[in-house]
Amino acid sequence: MIRICSVILTLLMAAGAAASDYEINTSARVVAFGDVHGAFKDWTTLLRELGVVDAELNWSGGDTHLVSLGDLIDRSPGSRKVVELLMKLDDQAEQAGGAVHMVLGNHEVMVMTGDLEYVSPAEFAAFAGDENEAERDEGALSDWVENAINERDRLEQEIPFSGFCKKSEQYRLRFVFDILIHNDDRNLTNVLWTKNGFMMMFIDHSLAFGSTEKRPKQYRKVNLEVSDLLRTRLESLNRESLTRELSAYLHPRQIEAILARRDLILKQAEGTSK
Repeated sequence: MIRICSVILTLLMAAGAAASDYEINTSARVVAFGDVHGAFKDWTTLLRELGVVDAELNWSGGDTHLVSLGDLIDRSPGSRKVVELLMKLDDQAEQAGGAVHMVLGNHEVMVMTGDLEYVSPAEFAAFAGDENEAERDEGALSDWVENAINERDRLEQEIPFSGFCKKSEQYRLRFVFDILIHNDDRNLTNVLWTKNGFMMMFIDHSLAFGSTEKRPKQYRKVNLEVSDLLRTRLESLNRESLTRELSAYLHPRQIEAILARRDLILKQAEGTSK
């Protein structure tokens, strides 16, 4: 499903542009469709009948403008094939003088935001070949954190921070933690504080554990500080112990990347007695 999100994000980035780019005046033929919902065979049959693609599903529409009104995915097994074909047609149409325009439907937005209610088992299975056995193992956990507030709501409600542990000190630990696991999705809604002591809770790491050895983008310029104790704990991490604890969940490259980022943290961080 992460790969589904990546494909959708690719479509979104390809469609993202200035507002003026959405105002298109053309005398060419416009073919619009919507609500494919993974029905690959029916959809491609329609495209052939309209002369948009040929028998090999390559672009044959010339200067036609093909417009997707959203909801390419969910409910049917062919969602991946629909998305990947539309991405191919996007390139081919541009070369032929035509164009493919894509609008996000509510189902694309649902998947991008983690609502998988309408994703069928066959849609998950379409991506199984891209994952190893550990990645396919069931391992998702959802838990509702009570008596807590996120940083966005705290700021909007103008609630003063009154914890006994300074926010700056907790942020300092957060920087190290997020760089270590390469969490590229930290934001004000998943910085969570307990209401009875303003202690930070780490939640939402669905985009963590990348295989890069660099810092996440949002942490490229932050200054790092580690205490002597934290430095000792970081130095104690090794390939054998991480493999023993994490091999069921992470690829060896991901484990190697954790150690590489650990080394980066130790190299760049300043010491502190706290």
